[in-house]
Amino acid sequence: MQMHVVGSNGIVLSPEGPLDASYGLKLESRLISIINSHKSPPMFLSFEQVDSIDSAGLMTLVSAIQLSQRYNFDLTICSVPPALRMVLEMSQLDQVVKIVNQAPVMMPVAA
Repeated sequence: MQMHVVGSNGIVLSPEGPLDASYGLKLESRLISIINSHKSPPMFLSFEQVDSIDSAGLMTLVSAIQLSQRYNFDLTICSVPPALRMVLEMSQLDQVVKIVNQAPVMMPVAA
């Protein structure tokens, strides 16, 4: 999973491969780590490299949405392939989290 810092200290997480139970645990752990170290950053989940999502992956997204609400940070899902976007819409997650076409422009990480 790649992580990039963007303007205003926002963070883009880019999961890769299938978003399933085992990968979902890694993603959730990473989100908690970022929240603890950056306080309440704007967070973007880029699905550009995600090729599938199962019910456990959907539950991970629900958990991520709940974390964003609990810790008061903006969560946006971006760069979602059409087939995965359909899954998000059918599960109505598009009603509770913002979904945009592209990830924000990446900025170099300060040394």
